[in-house]
Amino acid sequence: MQLRVIKFFVRETLLNIKRNRHSVFTMLGQTVVSLLILGICLIIILNANNFVTEFFNSLEINVYLLDDIDDLTLTQMQRHVRSMDGTGEMQYISKDEAYQWMKENSPFQIDELVRFNPFPASLKIKVQSANQIEPIAKEISGMSGVESVDYASESLGRILPIFYFIQASCFFLAIILAGMTLFSIINSIKLAIHARRQEIRIMRLVGATDKFIRWPFLMEGMFYGLVGSLIAFILVSGAYAIIMGFKGSSNLLLSFLVGTGTIMLNLAVLMIVIGILVGVMGSHISVEKHLTSVVR
Repeated sequence: MQLRVIKFFVRETLLNIKRNRHSVFTMLGQTVVSLLILGICLIIILNANNFVTEFFNSLEINVYLLDDIDDLTLTQMQRHVRSMDGTGEMQYISKDEAYQWMKENSPFQIDELVRFNPFPASLKIKVQSANQIEPIAKEISGMSGVESVDYASESLGRILPIFYFIQASCFFLAIILAGMTLFSIINSIKLAIHARRQEIRIMRLVGATDKFIRWPFLMEGMFYGLVGSLIAFILVSGAYAIIMGFKGSSNLLLSFLVGTGTIMLNLAVLMIVIGILVGVMGSHISVEKHLTSVVR
């Protein structure tokens, strides 16, 4: 498309908005409300997905070692664990380090309760996937020098289905909300275009092509979607920033929320892209209905 034609369509779009300014605020208001609801739900979805991701990233296996394990056996075990599929970062904790950690974090005076160090040396192994944690744990438990392996198998079996359900629900909820937003904006744009159906009819009668008629309306829909998404983004992100301002008050719930900067970046991209898409799609669907209903 030539630059001259683009300038013409932009000028026509701005003139249409100016001529129909009485409906601009109504259109923008409905678009902002729809995208505002979508933005709130997107924040919930992003935080829920982050919570699930953080949980999966924190999966680990604790391998408790025998007291008489020698350095060669330990080195071979570490080398073998690193070569296993699905294992990530690994940390060795000696007996003395385990005793010191318990001494610092226990509410009791450990030195007064025990006369020797009862804590075994251990390996903390990060696991990349929840599906791999059980086979990895079973393989490690059969290695020489291993006393026991702990990965909270019973708790994990109950929690994982819940987290999988949360992830699937977030995905389908995002699709449903985007569809509802599109439906709402389509209805709003349809009413605005219906009021200008005579304008479309006249343009067809004087020989204007469908493309010539369609583009100003598509750009107008893009305008409503872009401006509406920006307003909704400012309102939603501002409210989220205020809520995150209370994070320093040791609120346990707020500690799981995604940082304001990350939310704003993701939300800005999602809302602007969705706003423009639904604006253009809404205009396209509404205009096509009128174009096909007008007899040449």
